[in-house]
Amino acid sequence: MLGSLSLSYDDLLQKELRTLMSAQCGIWYRILNSVGKISVITNALIIAFTSSFIEETFYKVFISPDGSLNGFLNFTLSDFNISDFPGDLNILSEPDTSVEYCKYQDHREPPTANNKYEYKSIYWQFATTCLIVLYLSSHLGFVG
Repeated sequence: MLGSLSLSYDDLLQKELRTLMSAQCGIWYRILNSVGKISVITNALIIAFTSSFIEETFYKVFISPDGSLNGFLNFTLSDFNISDFPGDLNILSEPDTSVEYCKYQDHREPPTANNKYEYKSIYWQFATTCLIVLYLSSHLGFVG
């Protein structure tokens, strides 16, 4: 009983000291608090839009039949028909008639679709997931 009272007293004392110290920081408290919030938002943006962590997790949870990354590379690539380049662009130094398609990293419709090269619906689902992760991580960063 006495031990729990001393622990409660220590917690109360620590909380009081933290409040007292933060009140004495003056203008620096507001500056450091703002810098902290900006850093949380910046880190969340970097994770959400530049790393492949969210895309890999999205693939494992929603796309992959066995919960692995098998087929992830093909999932992230789209096809492009090189004959769709404008006539004045010569992408091959020596024309090679055996090359018809190239792959690039994006979630776009194939050239054989009616709405070729437009974003697939999975792109919008992935973008929504990124925004949800951004919101949650910034919210948890401000609360925690």
